[in-house]
Amino acid sequence: MKQQNVSSSVTYNDLRNISTLFEKYEEAFEPNNGLLVDKHISSDLKNKVIKYFNLQANKEIVSFLCTFPVKKTDGIIICENGIYFRETFISLYYPWYVFRTLPLYLSSDELIIGKDNIFHLTHAKMEGTEILLFLKKLQEYANSVYQSAPSVVDLYSVNTKS
Repeated sequence: MKQQNVSSSVTYNDLRNISTLFEKYEEAFEPNNGLLVDKHISSDLKNKVIKYFNLQANKEIVSFLCTFPVKKTDGIIICENGIYFRETFISLYYPWYVFRTLPLYLSSDELIIGKDNIFHLTHAKMEGTEILLFLKKLQEYANSVYQSAPSVVDLYSVNTKS
């Protein structure tokens, strides 16, 4: 059995560059579409998001898309190790090698992730179609990075030593 290396091959800079393409940040105003990238995420918000998403404090957050401005912590986090989706009744994490082949669909103001995981976009400032395009660009990137990795990864065989 051939052991596959699925350690993180994505880079902070590449994720930041993709996120920046979708960010509409105006220095004099608040960001107008809810996507904050890199240095535009205030340390106060970063701390709240780390606590809400239950992340390790040392996780580098590349970007954060707020999907519920009233609460300010619901949304999507892009990190080097994967993508996190969080709202009141849903909490999902996908490492990039899994996310790259994950089915994503848009239905009205709902993002369907994988098999029947519904993520609400009703209050998001960014249009649902733009969010889907953003996620598809991230998938494209992850797919290019993990081209040699199998689509379905047997985590047991990956984590055992020969």
